[in-house]
Amino acid sequence: PYAQYQFALYLLKHGNTVQEAQLAVSYLKLALQSGKETPQSIIVLCQYELAQCYEKGRGSIKNFEQAVYYYQLAADNESILAQEHLAEAYFYGRLGLTQSYQQGVVYYWQAAT
Repeated sequence: PYAQYQFALYLLKHGNTVQEAQLAVSYLKLALQSGKETPQSIIVLCQYELAQCYEKGRGSIKNFEQAVYYYQLAADNESILAQEHLAEAYFYGRLGLTQSYQQGVVYYWQAAT
């Protein structure tokens, strides 16, 4: 799973084609499906990167619902980046979320502690 994650990151950062970005998304999903042998740290990184891909439409159709789903998974697994991302999304009503300062504060608090 770690090699799949690293290869996906390489494709996202250095790939120049839509096909390479799509392949990166496939490898991120594959790493998540590897089961119990996948370290928790890799799972969280894959969840965050998939959220980014769905938010930006890299390697997939832009899909805010899927982006929020993967951000929430990563946030629940203690990804500070995902927690901050969700906090801002709630504060400003982004990613199709209803603006909620209260929910934003919850995610900022999680990120800070």
